[in-house]
Amino acid sequence: MNILEAFDLTGSLRDAAGLAGCSHHTMAGYVAGRVPGGRAGRA
Repeated sequence: MNILEAFDLTGSLRDAAGLAGCSHHTMAGYVAGRVPGGRAGRA
């Protein structure tokens, strides 16, 4: 599963990382690169 697709599906870095088969730290880096302002995390 694509990393960003997994995040869009779950809305959670840790859950999405489990689906995508990567670390939640890796997931945060990809999401931060996509989000304006460069920060990923809870709203």
